[in-house]
Amino acid sequence: MAIAIIAAFLPSLTTSSAAPQREAAPTYGSREEINAQFSRRLSSGAEIYSSTDANYTQEVTQRWQTRYAPTYRAAIKPATAKDVQTIVQIASKHNIPFLATGGGHGLSSTLARLRNGIEIDMNGFNGIEVDKASKTAVIGGGARYGDVIEPLYKAGLQIPIGSCDCVGFMGGAVGGGVGRYQGLQGIGADNWISAQVVTGTGELLEISETKNRDLFWGFKGAGANLGIVVSGKFKASSLVNGGKALNADFAFPASSNRTHWKIMKDIIAADRPNFAVQTQVRYNETFGGPFIVVTALYEGPEAEGRKAIEPLTKNNPLRSNITIVPWNLANNVSAFGGFVGPACEKGTKVNTYSVGTQRIDTATLEKQFANMTQVYKEQPKARIETAVYLEQWPIQALLAAPANSTSFHDRRTSTRIYWHFHYDDPSLETYFNQKGRDFRAAVHETSGFDRLQVYANYAHGDEGAATWYGPENLGPLRNLKRRWDPKQRFSFFNPIPI
Repeated sequence: MAIAIIAAFLPSLTTSSAAPQREAAPTYGSREEINAQFSRRLSSGAEIYSSTDANYTQEVTQRWQTRYAPTYRAAIKPATAKDVQTIVQIASKHNIPFLATGGGHGLSSTLARLRNGIEIDMNGFNGIEVDKASKTAVIGGGARYGDVIEPLYKAGLQIPIGSCDCVGFMGGAVGGGVGRYQGLQGIGADNWISAQVVTGTGELLEISETKNRDLFWGFKGAGANLGIVVSGKFKASSLVNGGKALNADFAFPASSNRTHWKIMKDIIAADRPNFAVQTQVRYNETFGGPFIVVTALYEGPEAEGRKAIEPLTKNNPLRSNITIVPWNLANNVSAFGGFVGPACEKGTKVNTYSVGTQRIDTATLEKQFANMTQVYKEQPKARIETAVYLEQWPIQALLAAPANSTSFHDRRTSTRIYWHFHYDDPSLETYFNQKGRDFRAAVHETSGFDRLQVYANYAHGDEGAATWYGPENLGPLRNLKRRWDPKQRFSFFNPIPI
């Protein structure tokens, strides 16, 4: 996602809900009160902050997305896996709601249900250990995509990542982990080997294909409902094309609207596993108002890449930038550098709706461009960052993965479309929620799917568990929830009902 997100835009590592009442929640909030509850049982390296501390916003990870943000009375930065387990056990015992945070990019409106809880700031777990010989990497539960790129690149390896360096790696993986590289390497969950996790029952466990296999399956697509990932081991691949890719960015005027969608339809039909394209519909007075931004990434020989983007170069762009970039710098260059701008600035207030399709209906997308033009006209204060994103990430490796190997169910979606509505005025909430629902429904009608397809990490929060995780997975996931989170501690992010 360009923001893509990450939407990659992605959730926090995990979420929780307050359990049914067992004993009264203690008074807490000041440093002294928090210390009394937690400090004597945590390691000397753990740090505790009250939300009233003067340095709270500097020392504790702040959220990128703040429109539907949880609220906290305190934050704890664990230093060890045992610390994470202890925090979960104490908070659970006293019915204190909590949320583990990596990059803080979770989009879902369900996160707002957490009020006056504890943030478990996982950013002390941001390391990566690369084993070049085995082509594997052990990644900390608080690492961002940007933390893992350079160590892998130096070892001649790469791994499926999102488009924005600042998004949490594990937050992506527990939701599936879609991205531009999935056509060749699959999604993040497809490359997961094992993990160390803390569950809703307060257990610290190893999970893999041979240890707690069912739970491992659940974490690979619905992990935010099952626990906190302390660390995970992933398989990596040798750098494609020696680590070089062709990046091509274009800006097109509104008059290119119709021909652009035809080009996008043809790109999907070409079925290239190493060619990923993202389209954005945005607003800029310099380009006459509504316009189109395209970023394309081709992993392969330059000549082949230039052939792939030829229809775009012939569509009379207002501006273009075509470069050969190393894998470790692709996120910094793409979208004219847009993936490192607003996509990573903290405090964004965004309202997101999304839908997946398995085909491009050009008339529908022309209508969506017209719809956004009307939105820009009616809401001029929301123009600057309000946009539509269309991610056409190839799906060949997703379709080739063994059936039911993960709890990620949405493998046939060839285009993910999401609307990011940015506005400060709370009186516009009803307006944009209605637009989001209407636009989502209209695109779904010609999506090629019988039922609504929405990637859980891009969800608004109103779609329901069957949409987020697939109706075929709900039974097994409910069983896992009953076993490993019976008190529903992890139920703030797109919850699975028991």
